[in-house]
Amino acid sequence: MKKLKHAALVLFLSAFAVSCSSDDSNPVNNPSGEEFFEYTIDGEEQNVTTWIAARSESSFEVQGTAASGRVIHFTFNQWGNMGDASTMANDFEIPWRTSYHYFKSNYFTFELVAIDEANKTVEVNFSGKVFDEEYDITSAFSTVEGSFKVAYTQVTPQVSGLGVSATVNGAEWHDSDGDQEGGFFSGENLTLNASNDTKYTIGIVTNHQDTTTGVHTFGTADSPNKMKLFVYDTQENVDVEYITTTGTMNITEKTVGSQLTIISGTFSFTAEHPETGATIIVQNGTFKQAYINY
Repeated sequence: MKKLKHAALVLFLSAFAVSCSSDDSNPVNNPSGEEFFEYTIDGEEQNVTTWIAARSESSFEVQGTAASGRVIHFTFNQWGNMGDASTMANDFEIPWRTSYHYFKSNYFTFELVAIDEANKTVEVNFSGKVFDEEYDITSAFSTVEGSFKVAYTQVTPQVSGLGVSATVNGAEWHDSDGDQEGGFFSGENLTLNASNDTKYTIGIVTNHQDTTTGVHTFGTADSPNKMKLFVYDTQENVDVEYITTTGTMNITEKTVGSQLTIISGTFSFTAEHPETGATIIVQNGTFKQAYINY
């Protein structure tokens, strides 16, 4: 099924406004002058000479560029969940490679060391694989590792408050990545999949034409207003859709704009493994997402 990165996760990517380099001084953002960026790919150390970083509410984006033209790029959230790690070269002769979409923390180590809000710096350690195909773990890959501490610029998002959070079997969960399935034809249901670097993906099923605000209860049957849960199976390398047995979605806002629709609300539900019957309880869920009007 065709998947596209949904609008909620790309709205501030063009907001990088200020770049920093190892030769720059920035007394406002980093008075201690302790910025650094270390990066190795396939055992070859890169001399990172420039970097750029931005924060939009709970989301961060950092990019470093080496003298060789190689680029490494990260998205992540304030809770330490990585969204994506990707590499490329400025001349595009070296292929763009990115972290595996599913259960990223099983294949990529991302450690959020510290966020210094007073000096507006963020520090991270990282190591892992980046692949030719984001959804294909058998595709060619490179191994990267390194660390950085960089000053970030605070930017204002085009739409505030975007994101999905919940407790999954009692553990706090926040999204840092996602994609959209369906909704490309009039009347078709669409699913906004919210994920992070854990094995869980939470899907918000809606319908651009038919979904209205209010409380919607759902069970196992297909519905234009329900929640889904996917859990990645590392043995079979598949994302398993659990059966939603019971749940509630309360849509508190649906705002249709000329290009984007904003939908927000709360949810809770229970889901079972389709074969073993193992139960997962998702509670205290909140969402505010944006999707493109097709």
